[in-house]
Amino acid sequence: MLENQEYFTFSQAAKLMGVSRQYIYKLVKEDKLRASRISSRMSFIRRADIEL
Repeated sequence: MLENQEYFTFSQAAKLMGVSRQYIYKLVKEDKLRASRISSRMSFIRRADIEL
């Protein structure tokens, strides 16, 4: 299911990258990973931003 998605929640991105959700938050805070804010409580990460 995750293979066909273009946008991921922080939890989904963490699972794909093999890291913790907290580490995803840290990467976003340090501007090492870009997240798109949809609302004040919802942010998503694009597939292109997590693929190397």
